[in-house]
Amino acid sequence: MKRKNKKKPLLKRNKIRYYRKVIIWVTFVVVLLYGVSFWSDHESMKVVNVSVVGDNFVNPEIVEDIFFEKIYGKYFYLISKSHFLFLPRTTIIGEIENMLEIDSTTIKREDMNSVVVEIVEHQPIAEYCLESNCYLVNAEGLIFVKKPDVFLNNLITLSGQIIENNNEESEDNDEVVEDADILGQSFSDKETFQKLLMKIKLLKEEKIEISNISTEDFETYTLQTVGGPVLLVENQDAPETVVSNLKAALAQESIHKVQFNNIDYIDLRFEDKVFYKLK
Repeated sequence: MKRKNKKKPLLKRNKIRYYRKVIIWVTFVVVLLYGVSFWSDHESMKVVNVSVVGDNFVNPEIVEDIFFEKIYGKYFYLISKSHFLFLPRTTIIGEIENMLEIDSTTIKREDMNSVVVEIVEHQPIAEYCLESNCYLVNAEGLIFVKKPDVFLNNLITLSGQIIENNNEESEDNDEVVEDADILGQSFSDKETFQKLLMKIKLLKEEKIEISNISTEDFETYTLQTVGGPVLLVENQDAPETVVSNLKAALAQESIHKVQFNNIDYIDLRFEDKVFYKLK
């Protein structure tokens, strides 16, 4: 009996020690979390200044609004997202790159209160015009921004139908759009457009300049030469074959520059034959 009575005070003391340790650790964690929260939310640690560089077509104020919207609030109600060490960079970059004009984005820290958002925009290589509105097109055929009122670059013009980009539909079910709201659409599929660009490049090496590309069925494309005939090509034609056939036909028919400019059109859609019509 005496031993049992001695054990009771001992067990009681052990419980008291255990609860004391728990209270100390809980208090420590609470104080630590409060300290981290206070530290992360301190004004001297917050990013409050944003500079946007590389913007030609993008409105920098929109980029700034996206940045500050994404750093508003806290992680788990504790750590401020605006703290220079805890910026949600991936989220910010993903949201900015959703803008049609932007190809890639980088966020760099200048100091604890300032960052620089460096954006790389799509480079225009052509323009698509519909009625009185013109839009810039990148190397993949994407219509990504309305053409500014002041734009000095001389670009190839695109006309005719365009493909509506719709991820829910297959390529065979692509629909044609003809309204002015065409941002985000494509002049053609990426592979076809890059083949067209390669044909233009190879033709330029032969001193044949292209001023306009158009299509009505996404299979046959017309390439308008500067001061000369229209060239008819297929979407699947290999660029090297097209230019080689054209060179061979011009050489065989002994067509010089003056005669070339008097041709109405040259049909290059057949692998081994070239047809042309005089004006």
